[in-house]
Amino acid sequence: MSAGTKEVPEKLLGASGKRAPAQLLQELQSPRRPDHHGGTVTWIAEIPIVWIFPGGERVSGQIAIGVPELVPDGDGEAICPITMGGLDGLGRVTTIHGEGTFHALLLAIGFIERRARDSIAQGVRVELPHEEEDPERATESLIGMFKRFHERPPSDS
Repeated sequence: MSAGTKEVPEKLLGASGKRAPAQLLQELQSPRRPDHHGGTVTWIAEIPIVWIFPGGERVSGQIAIGVPELVPDGDGEAICPITMGGLDGLGRVTTIHGEGTFHALLLAIGFIERRARDSIAQGVRVELPHEEEDPERATESLIGMFKRFHERPPSDS
């Protein structure tokens, strides 16, 4: 094991050959997980990731977005759970609030982008499944996902 890498039981991430903590994979494979205001989180989108911190420490984790839900008696307020496991600690769920479920989802995506960009600006790099082994390229791919999110379709005029 290389210096700076935490000893955690691991499993392969599909055919990618990359690894993630066995406990994390088990939690991600389960469609529902306790932590939400209603008692569970249903994850609707997720990607395994390896965070590479300045100094070389590598931490397996994931970025995941949960189903946005209206807050009971919240007068239209909604929350959207997200996790950036490995970057913010394994299992930590952050709830993003918005005015309705669609707004909460959009704000959650924006939060993930800002948090990723901030970490990258501080020297963090990533490895993604099905990407080349070069962390610089994988990091560019992650940021590229958000650029496509911001692009406008061509106008018909």
